[in-house]
Amino acid sequence: MKPCLAYAGNGVWKQLGRVIGEAWEVAKALLRKDYPHAAEELVDVQVSCETLLHILGYDAGDRAMWRDYVDRKNEARGYHKEAR
Repeated sequence: MKPCLAYAGNGVWKQLGRVIGEAWEVAKALLRKDYPHAAEELVDVQVSCETLLHILGYDAGDRAMWRDYVDRKNEARGYHKEAR
């Protein structure tokens, strides 16, 4: 996933506001049961987070490392197993 370089000049707090704003868009779409729009907004949340990581100074390799780290952590916690 690529960051939105158009917002790379945002400060940390301004970009965090964008992340929260996109999450709010997800909530509104879910309340309307508009799941395709919710999916689109969820990806916008991901891009906004990727952009914030970029703003924090993490390059593409760093961001991939963090995703892998969290994936392994979640696997160890059993989060990837089906709920019963």
